[in-house]
Amino acid sequence: PPDPPPDLNQRLAAALAPIARRRQGSFAVGVYDPADGRTASYHRRLAFDTASIVKADILAVLLLNCQRDGDGLGDDQREVATQMIEESDNDSASDLWEAIGGGPGLRAGNAALGVHGVVPGPGGLWGLTTTTVSSELSLLNVLTSARSPLHPAARDYELALMRHVDPGQDWGVSEIGSAHV
Repeated sequence: PPDPPPDLNQRLAAALAPIARRRQGSFAVGVYDPADGRTASYHRRLAFDTASIVKADILAVLLLNCQRDGDGLGDDQREVATQMIEESDNDSASDLWEAIGGGPGLRAGNAALGVHGVVPGPGGLWGLTTTTVSSELSLLNVLTSARSPLHPAARDYELALMRHVDPGQDWGVSEIGSAHV
């Protein structure tokens, strides 16, 4: 996404200031309003290890590759993708990481998707891939926009899996979720 208007970024930074004062370490926040396409970001280019959030990116690249090749996911890949997303299964993520060609495959797939700023983990360690708020907003846009390189069926499939994440893996930053900008 393009750089957000400074006023929205400033309003978000002001809303987050009380949290930033109480916390040690770094954090970044991005908010996207699909109704008007506006974003607001706090530390939008600060890189963090992805850990399990790269799993959504791995699946998006896999779906793009299948689409490019004129194939769908086979039953086995669907099962592995379901385990990776809904259960946050690391072995499944490793299997699909290999299926997309590891770091080089992720890099190429993200370039085709228009997702920039994701750096594959060293030595094939997908969980040490780094990303930014800006990159994650781009990936979410790929999954939700009609202008996405992914076909609607692929977007719907991935979003359906994301809607059924096991409650033990469904986490976020609830403290920030109530901040008003």
